[in-house]
Amino acid sequence: QGLHREGRSSDYQELPRPTSFMPGAVAPWANLLPEDRKVNVVELKDRVQVSYAKQSRLQSLSETAIVPESAVLVPLKINDVTREVDEIVFIKRPDTMRNYSGHVAFPGGHKDESDESYEDCAMRETFEEIGIASHDIEIICRSKFAQTKTENVYIAPILGVLSTSAMSNMVLSKDEVETVHIVKMQELLAPDNYYCEIWDRPNTSHN
Repeated sequence: QGLHREGRSSDYQELPRPTSFMPGAVAPWANLLPEDRKVNVVELKDRVQVSYAKQSRLQSLSETAIVPESAVLVPLKINDVTREVDEIVFIKRPDTMRNYSGHVAFPGGHKDESDESYEDCAMRETFEEIGIASHDIEIICRSKFAQTKTENVYIAPILGVLSTSAMSNMVLSKDEVETVHIVKMQELLAPDNYYCEIWDRPNTSHN
């Protein structure tokens, strides 16, 4: 089914770097001991909801509201005992796609009129792309809207915990997903695997 369980993906498409950029900060968790680099799903939910609420308050003061066109699911696999995030599921887009070809991403897509919410959109797209149904997903929370670097549009990220049987039910849509990559949280939190740059672009700045 194109399933890969590994520390990191070798498939990476470099985004065009602007002429004006500078190195960003080190990993926020770089000063933690390896055994302390853990992500509890309850604490994660609290932090994400605070960030989302802050963005919402700022938007209420802005003349131009952010209205995402799409939503993605951030699929988490957790330890049922400790409630810590063990792994995150990514997909790789086929090189044959017209848009986002070869991108490593989360399952998701454009919000349809039939979607009552961004959560509905993320779950519908996840089922269409990798065959995991809504009953195998426990929605945790909605993260603050993210701006893409390629098309300057906003996306609503939805965090969800996958059931223990979810991956066994997975069926890939060959037109939209080439492979699935399950990446261990421990590997993602290794400081050497983190790199940040600040990119200057007209009227905005990206990390």
